[in-house]
This record gives sequence, structure tokens and C-alpha cells, in this order.
Amino acid sequence: MWDSVRTDHQDSIGHRRDPPTIIMGKRTLRRRTKIGLAIDLFMAQVSNSKRHGREPPNYTKDWFIGWLYDQTIYHSLYDRWVESEYIKNLRPSVDRVNSDLPYSIENIQILTFGDNNSKQTKSQVQVLQQWTYDGLILLAEFSSREDARICTGVIGTNISKCLKGIRPRAGGYVWKTRDKNLKEEY
Repeated sequence: MWDSVRTDHQDSIGHRRDPPTIIMGKRTLRRRTKIGLAIDLFMAQVSNSKRHGREPPNYTKDWFIGWLYDQTIYHSLYDRWVESEYIKNLRPSVDRVNSDLPYSIENIQILTFGDNNSKQTKSQVQVLQQWTYDGLILLAEFSSREDARICTGVIGTNISKCLKGIRPRAGGYVWKTRDKNLKEEY
């Protein structure tokens, strides 16, 4: 009987779903409506802009909701997400066309969460390097911060702060990146 209970939030063919909610609260129900999702998408843009030190969107929440509702793709992606019983990768998402620019009227597009997530993964063309405390000897290379965190035990946010120049070292190491396509001589 308990064999059929899935605790990893995936359906029988491996699609990730939003975690199950025994009793859906008002917030969960609101977030699954078209208007609730639209508000969440706008608030995520504001939050992400602030967190990454970018300018906030150059449009209002009301303009954004009106724009979303004018896009037929928003409605078709939303309907597909609902029909899938809220598979996370099918959730409508809004992304910046050019990731180097802030959210703006000219720089946003609608796609699914899964497409947005894979787009970000593909755009990461850097190798993460772990160097000695003095930064003179290369110790290891990693394909992601998560790999580095697992292998070294260094907190991932501290590695990120080191890469952004906020702190000189993380876990007693200097962290650098290099383009995957460039071969360095050491």
C-alpha cells in the first residue's frame, strides 16, 4: 500500500509538481489563478531586481497584468499548466530577453518555468575554479557552485559573494571563473 505513495513531488513519469498541500490555504489557491499568478510574476521581478542590484521593472503592476492578459501565449501556457495539475516546469514564467539588461517593456518574454530554467543553465558558460588562500595555485575546477559546495563543504552563498567581489575568500579559498571554451595554461 505505501509503495504507491510518492514523497518526492513527482508524478509517475517523473514530472516535478508543486509540493502537495493537504489543506490549500487562500494564498496557494490565489497563486493558481490567472490573476494571482500574474501578480506573483510581477512581484518576483521586483524581488529579483532588488536582490541582484538591478533597476526595478520600468512598468507598473497594472500595466504588466494588462500586457500578460493581451498575450495569447500566457493563456495557453496557463491552461496547459492547470491541465497538468500544476507541474512546476509547465508554469508560465516571464524572462528577460537580454539577461544583461533589467526588466523593461522591450526586454520581457513569456515562456514556461522549465524553458526559463534551462535557458539560464545553458547560458552559464563558465567553469568555477578553486584556488589556494593566496590565489597562486589552482586546486580544482567545478561545473557549478552546487558541485563546489558538495565537494568542498564551502557555503554556496559565500562562494557567490567571493565571485561577485563582495568578499575576498570563501572557506579559506579564492574562487574565480573562466570561460569553458578557453583553455588556460597553468
